[in-house]
Amino acid sequence: MAANFKIKTPHAAVLVWNYNDRVGVPTGDYRSTGVKDPQGTEKDVLPVIVSTLSCVSIQTNKAKGQPEGSFNLVLAPFKNWTSTLTPGSWCVILMSNKPITEQDLKQANKDHVKMLGRIETVRCETTVNDEGARQTLYYVSGVDWGHIFNAQLYIDNLIAGPNDPISQGNSAAVAIRNALFGNKNSPQSFTVAQNLTNLLDVMGKNTAGYTEAGKEIGRLSNSIYEFEIPTELAKYFKFTDAKNKKVSAKSINKMISLITGSLKSPDTYKDMAEAVGFIDPFSLQGTHSIWQILMENSNPVLNEMFTDFRWNNDSTVQLALYNRIRPFAYKDFNPKPGGSNSLKSFFQNVKTHELVADEVISVNAGTNWRDKFNFIEIKPQFQEFAIVANWYKQKSQVFDEESFKREGFRPLIFETKQFPSGKEKGGLPNDVGVDWDQLVVWCNLLREWYFGTHRMLNGTITIHGTTEYIAVGNNIRFDAGLINPTPNINAKTRQDGVNHYILAHVEAVSHQFSVTPDGARQYRTTIQFVRGIIVNKNNINIGEGMLDQDATKLSQSADRNTVNVNSTSVPEDPT
Repeated sequence: MAANFKIKTPHAAVLVWNYNDRVGVPTGDYRSTGVKDPQGTEKDVLPVIVSTLSCVSIQTNKAKGQPEGSFNLVLAPFKNWTSTLTPGSWCVILMSNKPITEQDLKQANKDHVKMLGRIETVRCETTVNDEGARQTLYYVSGVDWGHIFNAQLYIDNLIAGPNDPISQGNSAAVAIRNALFGNKNSPQSFTVAQNLTNLLDVMGKNTAGYTEAGKEIGRLSNSIYEFEIPTELAKYFKFTDAKNKKVSAKSINKMISLITGSLKSPDTYKDMAEAVGFIDPFSLQGTHSIWQILMENSNPVLNEMFTDFRWNNDSTVQLALYNRIRPFAYKDFNPKPGGSNSLKSFFQNVKTHELVADEVISVNAGTNWRDKFNFIEIKPQFQEFAIVANWYKQKSQVFDEESFKREGFRPLIFETKQFPSGKEKGGLPNDVGVDWDQLVVWCNLLREWYFGTHRMLNGTITIHGTTEYIAVGNNIRFDAGLINPTPNINAKTRQDGVNHYILAHVEAVSHQFSVTPDGARQYRTTIQFVRGIIVNKNNINIGEGMLDQDATKLSQSADRNTVNVNSTSVPEDPT
């Protein structure tokens, strides 16, 4: 009899590049002798491998709402982990249904890696039960690589007075001043992508600016916001930049790939220079997180910003900082690669992961009326705009008047310090080009995406642990029948007898690996998704792509209450 089930043996491990500063400077350390190891390794970093045998449980969480993800480990007392693991050490978490070999501990494999992070705390907990038996467990928690954007940026004396000594500034302040005012000391305007690039330079992405700044001031000639990773960690990952060129530096900031623009083909972005603006120098004074500053100089009307891995086909990886055009269109999608220079970014071109039906454990999907809007307004936040406010407001509002009677006023108002760029000159400072008609384009993109959200699916789906790396901000696609094969999903989805799918957006991903006392292993991946639409095999939306109420057009067949299982029955099975 043919087997009607799958046997899976999940595997997990944690590879730690452990800073060995808990026991003093080791003998032969290159910092004390001035001589590096012949192999180029650093004696103050010692590798520690946490194998599956040491793991009680591992959990990772990553969501789009924060720049950093998090992880939690529960370890068995095979070692004194509080003295073995040093907080601040870098680590990579591996989970997979494929075996993890010795080679996988030498080179990153996209089928195994689930998170790159740093250890924050290591704690030991010992409990005694009523019978006097003692149990000891170790708890390790940390954050993923995106935590670097939560570093505090301190700017003092961003713009010194004419009589102030130049040594009062720091290099970050001088570098930002040069980016803002250039050589002629006049305000510079840039596209959103250029502004973000200039701000990333403060983190040490471009050290040339600090070399020049160091000549002007008497202190802090180098960036204090750089994060250097251990040499062995840099070798473990094949990091590339946004152009897929190998990055050899140890500074994690130099590995950041800024990805902007709209999708012109599957997972291929093109920067559209859709908005321009000024970096407000006074908003940077004092203490702010780098993430706050980046968000402030993004364009919240069209852009979304988040971080995650971006694996290439050749197993190289990018540390991606996305600031892409968000209000995705889906109704006029053409599956053939290419496209016009329009700002439209198609939902179907977001990198998509196919979920196999018999891997799915549970699906919780539904709709939410609170996601529905019927009025959208874009409000540029510049004083100079007051003189033309009434004129451009006609172009910056869009609404669904019919729905006001049923739903009341449900506004979605975007405030932005960026304004639409164009070929025509708008007469603003520095002769910046402004195309007010682009506000109409912006509003139409927002209308298409936000006015129908109450008919899109959102929820969670849990699968047997994935080998594939599923990043936040990507899409998933699964059989529409998994949410109970009933005709009222959409009247057209079952008329032609062809399978149809739910295409949804990944908002958060969590992985859970555990080992029970009897040695059984369990590995699960839970994906939180939003904006689920119904598509065919070519990802073209069926009908409106959203739910409808045309169930009466089809007969209520027996498959309405079909039980979803992970295996298929065979004739020999009892009925």
